[in-house]
Parts: sequence; C-alpha cells; structure tokens
Amino acid sequence: MLSSRLLLLRIVLLLVVLFFAGRLAYLQLWQGTDWRRVSAQNHLRWVRAPAPRGRILDRQGRPLATSIPAMTVWLVSGEVRRDQWESLLPTLVGFCLYPNAAAAAPALEDCRHFTSYVPVR
Repeated sequence: MLSSRLLLLRIVLLLVVLFFAGRLAYLQLWQGTDWRRVSAQNHLRWVRAPAPRGRILDRQGRPLATSIPAMTVWLVSGEVRRDQWESLLPTLVGFCLYPNAAAAAPALEDCRHFTSYVPVR
C-alpha cells in the first residue's frame, strides 16, 4: 500500500517536472526569437513627468518661478558595445548635453569606470 502511493507520487512529480521542462524548452527554443525581439523593443522607457507647478507670480504679475523643460540622459555602459564608444561622443553633443566633444569626453570616460549595469546620469 505504501509503495504504491510512493510510486504514484513519484510519477506525479515526474510529470510535473516534465511539464515545466517542456514549457521551458518551448519558450526558449521555439519562441525565443519572438521574446528577444519584444525585449529589444521595450528596453527604452520614455517617462513623461508633468511639471510640478506652473508659473508663480508676485502681486505685480512678474514671474518669480517658471517651469523650464529639462532632459536627463542615463547611460548604462554595459549596453554600449566597445566599438560604439567613439560614436557616442557626437551623439551626446547632438543631444545638446555638452557644448562640444572635449567637454563630453571626461564625463564619458568616467562612465567606463562604473559597473556595467549601473545607470550613470
């Protein structure tokens, strides 16, 4: 009686393990390219944050504080191939983050020293 229950439990566990292994193989081998394409499309996140306030005026109507649009770029050095580091300088200058390539070079060199998965502002 005990050995038949133990045999049944082993068969059930084997079927569960085979089910999960089959599902894993199906997702990785047959649908792997589809999931790789989907992950490549969603690695960039555009975040729109509304301005925390509008214009603040004094009693004569002169602006004391205004909202100015700003942009922040985060660089993850592990996502940049080694042969693309040289083309990254003109891109940063093109985004108007730095006035020229000479000003961007030290900041880009600092990014190389961080861990490859840590985003650097």
